[in-house]
Amino acid sequence: MLESFKTELLAEIERFEPNRVWTAADFAHLGHRDAIDKALQRLVASGDLKRVARGLYQKLTLNGITNRPNPTTYTDVLEALERRDGTPMLIDGMTAANDLGLTTAVPAKIIVHTSSRRSELDIEGQKIIFRNTAPSKLRWAGRPAMRLVQALQWVYDHQTELDDDIVHRVRTAFGVFLDVEDVKEDLIKGFSALPSAWMQDLLRPILFETKSI
Repeated sequence: MLESFKTELLAEIERFEPNRVWTAADFAHLGHRDAIDKALQRLVASGDLKRVARGLYQKLTLNGITNRPNPTTYTDVLEALERRDGTPMLIDGMTAANDLGLTTAVPAKIIVHTSSRRSELDIEGQKIIFRNTAPSKLRWAGRPAMRLVQALQWVYDHQTELDDDIVHRVRTAFGVFLDVEDVKEDLIKGFSALPSAWMQDLLRPILFETKSI
């Protein structure tokens, strides 16, 4: 019976993108927690899944060139935690800026702001540090435009003048990103709440297709 349940879990996993990170809560609709835990352990033992961290699992896939396991990204981990706990998370500005090509600076660790206390995670050598943050500071957490806003705030902290070079780099970096309709709508809806006038000046002509006044 456990073998058939393991097969059922694997079939559920196959329905999604292979990079998705899973928790036991994702399978609650299939059966009891004890059965889920045992099935996950067996899937790890059989090599179908890898254990990313305590309570976190991912389908084991190999790189077509190196034939080594594909790495787990911090974004996959955070998405799994957000699904399980329903707690929005806000990534730090340097990480967001690096993700979107606005800086070549590589963060030594990823800082995640959230309203709950969590232990540090080590994902294949990449440290994720969770910082308990007041809800008032998490306005953009979990929203479509979160990464863009955090990245721009980091740029603002390091370059306070809006010159042609930064405008060009931002337009290049976000050219495709801003075409995603839910991101653009999120920015328009939250425009008055953007963290700085600098950011509003930068995004106004991009979002509203008018010359900045």
